[in-house]
Amino acid sequence: MAEQIENAVLTIRSLLEFEQDKPEWSELNTKAYYRVRNGCARIRYEDLDDTGEVIGITKITVTRLDQEMPMVTVQKEGFSDALLIFEAGKSHPISYQTMLGTFEMQLHAVEVRAECTPKECTITLRYSMNLGDSANNINTVIMHVTMQAPA
Repeated sequence: MAEQIENAVLTIRSLLEFEQDKPEWSELNTKAYYRVRNGCARIRYEDLDDTGEVIGITKITVTRLDQEMPMVTVQKEGFSDALLIFEAGKSHPISYQTMLGTFEMQLHAVEVRAECTPKECTITLRYSMNLGDSANNINTVIMHVTMQAPA
């Protein structure tokens, strides 16, 4: 595989809604690699720790762009390993592997939207995660990636 050079800026806004807490948005801005080809969008970015060291890689793939119901996969590698699959109205099991152990969860996607062009992409995910006996929470994640002009 050819080297994937950062060519875009990615903004990820997320909202975690717990029953007892007031929800608050968090935001991450980072450099990313972005490409659309054959009806599929790919985003890749590095996960950094507080000192700026790379501790993992996240790969986001959007398939079925030409259909009304796209599918989004998020693959995390490094500090934690997981494959999250988002299909509207469907549930998928997740095995989240960390240095503290493996956590089994059930992810249910309520809403999955993706609008991608060769220059930018906006992905909206609303989902719940069942962590066994703990309460279900609703998460909203909005990702927007924009191509950078060449330097």
